[in-house]
Amino acid sequence: MSVFFLKHRPQRVADLDLPEVVKSITMILESKDRPQSFLFAGPKGSGKTSAARLLARALNCEKKEGIEPCNKCDNCRELLRGASVDVVEMDAASNRGIDDVRVMKERAYLSPSKLKFKVFVIDEAH
Repeated sequence: MSVFFLKHRPQRVADLDLPEVVKSITMILESKDRPQSFLFAGPKGSGKTSAARLLARALNCEKKEGIEPCNKCDNCRELLRGASVDVVEMDAASNRGIDDVRVMKERAYLSPSKLKFKVFVIDEAH
């Protein structure tokens, strides 16, 4: 049995729930100058993790359709499966020790192995 929010996670920028987020991410992806980091804040269930994963896919897609990830190329399929070593997702509520932060810091110095950008998603960082 699949959890509803995981099964029906947005696959395109336009599918995100909040119009302000769609507009902001669209402007960022269309721009040549992109910020080094992003902070997604909001109430539980507002789509912060979905937006972060979607942004990681849009940045690393090989065959973008405008700003939207194609969801068909090797990079997109790897990211959809959660199998990419270049996109690291850490649950900060569970992994909050100094050793966890050190491991992430060491990995941050490494260049991406396959993708264009290395992405760290630090989830539940209250």
